Amino acid sequence: MATITQYTFKELTVTKIASNVTTGTIHRNRLYGRDMQYIFTCRTTGADAPTLAQMKNEGYIGFQDHPEEEPISATSAVDVYVYCNNGNSNTNEYGKLTVTT
Repeated sequence: MATITQYTFKELTVTKIASNVTTGTIHRNRLYGRDMQYIFTCRTTGADAPTLAQMKNEGYIGFQDHPEEEPISATSAVDVYVYCNNGNSNTNEYGKLTVTT
């Protein structure tokens, strides 16, 4: 049975949204955080979390191929991290995603 988790997180922060997964899907919230740019990266489960600089350097912009969902697919267990930004540097704004694993 699938596990569905909703995440709300501050803009300009790095947040772990999935742990120890090989497959899943990340969905945009239908109402909140739609104007955010979401950057994703993965780490082998148990590895250190990426820094903000690492997220900006190695992450990939999500929702490019599918505007409403982003697949998670790995050959071994990973932790998935997200960074969101809408370009105005307002740390009082929030991103919102739903993760199905």
